[in-house]
Amino acid sequence: MNPEVSGPCGTADSGPRLGTALGFAPRPGSPLIGTGTVIPDNGGRDYRGAPLYRGRPDVGAVEGPPGGRA
Repeated sequence: MNPEVSGPCGTADSGPRLGTALGFAPRPGSPLIGTGTVIPDNGGRDYRGAPLYRGRPDVGAVEGPPGGRA
C-alpha cells in the first residue's frame, strides 16, 4: 500500500516497529490477491489479526487491502 516504506524500522532500544509492515499490504487489484496457497492449521488470522481467508488466500502476511478485498 505504501511504496515509501523502508527499513530498518525501530531501534535496539525501541524494538521493531511491526506496524510499519502494514505498508506492504497489497493494493486493491494487486495480482497478489487470491493467488496464494491454502495452509492448513494456519491460526486463522493474518499479520494484522484479520480473518483468513476471504475466498482464495492472498500472497504475503496481510490478507487483502486494509478494509476489505479488492
